[in-house]
Amino acid sequence: MPKPEFPTMPTVVKAGDCVRGKIPFPVPGDQRPTKIVYAPIGHPSPIEWAVPAA
Repeated sequence: MPKPEFPTMPTVVKAGDCVRGKIPFPVPGDQRPTKIVYAPIGHPSPIEWAVPAA
């Protein structure tokens, strides 16, 4: 698995902004994720978004 790639400069992200990076995770070859749940340390609640169909 590749290492995660995050922005290297301090970045303030406001609602509607986008900061690109990569967070790889394993998925069985015969399955596809339907949503992402991201729970960074210090954030009050998890953030969820749908994975678009291929």
